[in-house]
Amino acid sequence: MYGSKTEDPIVKYYDETVGTSGKHEVAWYLTKAHSFGDPILDMACGTGRMSILLAKEGYSIVAFDRSEGMLTRFHEKLSREPIEIKRRVQIFQQDMDNFTFKERFNTIICVDAFFHNLFEQEALNCLKCVSQHLTYKGRFFFNVPNPNQDFLQKCLDSQGKIWTTKNIYPLENSGTTILVEEASAADIQAQLIFTKLRFTCSDSEGNIIERNESSWTTRYMYQDQYLTLFETSGLEVELLVGTYQNEPVSPTSQLIFQLKL
Repeated sequence: MYGSKTEDPIVKYYDETVGTSGKHEVAWYLTKAHSFGDPILDMACGTGRMSILLAKEGYSIVAFDRSEGMLTRFHEKLSREPIEIKRRVQIFQQDMDNFTFKERFNTIICVDAFFHNLFEQEALNCLKCVSQHLTYKGRFFFNVPNPNQDFLQKCLDSQGKIWTTKNIYPLENSGTTILVEEASAADIQAQLIFTKLRFTCSDSEGNIIERNESSWTTRYMYQDQYLTLFETSGLEVELLVGTYQNEPVSPTSQLIFQLKL
């Protein structure tokens, strides 16, 4: 499991790199929280980037993740917040496909994480847990990739094994930058993507300070597969868009779902 240790570069640099929040993403989830209210359940919450934002808006949050390293970072970040923010957030270590809480929630979110259910049964178990924890007036929101044939072909070809630049991120007020590179492979039969990430930290003069690698595995599914799982788990699609600006699904967009009981 990725992110089990705080030294893992995915954990160490998550908030500064791959876990940065876009303004449209934040606005979309805040709008949904305003519409359906708390309590809010943040599934696979990672380092708490969405939980803390929602708590600052006045919402009560229950958040969980399976990664000890991610939750350690979450606790560290929350400890620096004012007491009124801390009181609104509860943090637990649980699995996404087998979680249990006594209460039901008006808003359940799973941001950039549902695809870590690596098998169809795990995804179905996760959705069944959601249906057991969602109020009848509540909604479940999550995003997943829309499988792109060009990307899958690249993962299968030798070019997928070549390090390519994902992005370069500046570390605030330090002059340090982090170059994130990735290489990917795919198992088409199992619908799995194996991604390697390389993090290179350089100082203001371009000298390499640190370079480490990490990896994660994700499962991609097609829209029709999701619809079948929703029906089996007792959930219904109320809205499907391709972007956080509510644009329609396209071959290069995401799949962003709003589900109800």
